[in-house]
Amino acid sequence: ALEGAREVAAPVTAATATTVAAFLPMFAVGGTMGAFIAVIPVVVGGALLGSLLEAFGVLPSHAAAWLRVGPGEGKRGRPLLPWGRLREAYAAWLERAVARRYLVALAALGLFALSVQAALTHLPFRLFGHVETGQFFIHAEAPVTYSLEDSARLAARLEREVLAALAPRGELRSVLANVGVSFVSVSQVRFGSHLVQLVVDLAPERPRGFVERWIAPLMRLRLGAEGTRTRSTEAIMEELRRRLAAVPGVRHLSVMRPRGGPAGPDVEVGITGPAVGELARLGEEVAGYLRRLPGVRDVRHDLEGGKLELRYRLNERGRELGLTQADLARALRAGFQGLEALQATWRDAAGRERRLPVRVLYPEAVRHGALDLEALPVVLPGGGTALLGQVAELRWERGYQEIHRRDGRRMVTVTAEVAPGTSALAVTEALRRAFAPRLAARPGYRMLFLGERRETARSMADLLRALVVALALIFFILVALFQSLLDPLVVMVAIPFGFVGVVAGHALMGVPLEFLSLIGFLALAGIVVNDSLILVEFAKRRRAAGAPREAAVVEAAAVRARPILLTSVTTFLGVSPLIFFATGQAAFLRPMAVSLGFGLLGATLLILVALPCFYLVADDLRRRVLGLLGRGGG
Repeated sequence: ALEGAREVAAPVTAATATTVAAFLPMFAVGGTMGAFIAVIPVVVGGALLGSLLEAFGVLPSHAAAWLRVGPGEGKRGRPLLPWGRLREAYAAWLERAVARRYLVALAALGLFALSVQAALTHLPFRLFGHVETGQFFIHAEAPVTYSLEDSARLAARLEREVLAALAPRGELRSVLANVGVSFVSVSQVRFGSHLVQLVVDLAPERPRGFVERWIAPLMRLRLGAEGTRTRSTEAIMEELRRRLAAVPGVRHLSVMRPRGGPAGPDVEVGITGPAVGELARLGEEVAGYLRRLPGVRDVRHDLEGGKLELRYRLNERGRELGLTQADLARALRAGFQGLEALQATWRDAAGRERRLPVRVLYPEAVRHGALDLEALPVVLPGGGTALLGQVAELRWERGYQEIHRRDGRRMVTVTAEVAPGTSALAVTEALRRAFAPRLAARPGYRMLFLGERRETARSMADLLRALVVALALIFFILVALFQSLLDPLVVMVAIPFGFVGVVAGHALMGVPLEFLSLIGFLALAGIVVNDSLILVEFAKRRRAAGAPREAAVVEAAAVRARPILLTSVTTFLGVSPLIFFATGQAAFLRPMAVSLGFGLLGATLLILVALPCFYLVADDLRRRVLGLLGRGGG
């Protein structure tokens, strides 16, 4: 037991260190996304360090006690697999492969290039997928003239439509209505008497297929069918989207379900500029373009018409009388909001003296528009009064519900959601090609890409920095182990091998690439080098014992094949419940599990096939360089 622990102490410690090094740079991911994943390196790092202490502090004593072989106990039963014959066949095949090592290495590099091409052209990318919780939200906007009572009646009508569509099928668990408020996301709430929100909870969905119906309940230790709903959440949302849009009084309707990760719309584009009217026109033009794109829905912009407003502008007569626009504003503000005329003093029941301000303002009939505002008196600078209609032009115009600003500039924001199978990034790119050049030619107007595109750009930049830091840490750890600069590079060849498995796994499982997929690959970078590290370290040890280099490499691969395969297969089995059986909110982590599981399997196969060839190619290169330098090579 002690001899075995001493033999693997250095490579196992280095392997643990490289895995921890791959997770640590996740702390460098900033913003909302960084806070979202910050717990991952903490948990993984603590678990790995604890397992390292157990492996060298506790496991050797257990092995010495439990694996003791006494007299007559050396005979073993029949093995489950003929490892001896398999190892001999693998060694014979590997001898032929290393004889053609340049061809094998070139084929492995070609496979990696094809995987990169497939990831860029055939695998859709999204920041986060939707969480299948059986819940979704219906956001409805009535005309801005609706009172709370009007919106309450509209909410009741929408509830009846939902009940009529879902209750007869047994698909509805509950529906909750909010009037006057709309919770768009965890961090965004809208208020207004014209807003209605319904929160719809569906009955559990009936398991689909053999695996979900029979295998998944066994994995969850719960037997029996859990639900009766046969339609998917997406199909129900699509039906209600069509049905509720036709309800009288609904100006805008969006049906959304909870998203995984930081919340926000799939597509969000802002346009800044000086003129509010032109921004409203551009916002409607962009929204119309999005509505024509397939797979895009729930399109709206936030610069929409509001209630009627009275606009007044000083005329020539008012300027002759010495008035300014500010004088008119002060006069109207005083009339509607009131001016403090005096402080009234009175004593309460306890005898304490209190002061109460007395304000003078227009009568209620005037403030609520019952009387003609043109007849309101305005005090002139030189004394006397004039009627408002004599000194100003008054005009009723429809205002805007809200006017948002960004960095002090007026902005209209257009948002949209995309259907499953539609890439939000592709939609945003189409929008950029259609509108960005036109707006760039107009002084004062600018298009800003927000939403998933902005979050993706930030997250990818942070993730790229984290990957560079992780690779640097892994390289330095391997340099300290091997006392060489070339051998660590050979060991790290396993990382692109892992990417081949990541792409193949996502394509096989029909899972789009997501941010968590890349997090899984970042973690995979520290895991896959463990197998190649052990293989290269054993080959170097055999060469140091005097074995020829080809024979040493073949022997190292043959001897280490079984522990490498067992490690990879057990790790894959550990994440397989997330890959194959995850449902509900647990399915949110499925892309990361696919990256880890299939990436590790792909890397393991290529390590056993191609890494010995890369090792000998690197050794050939080292020999040639040393030969050119006149130092020889051994």
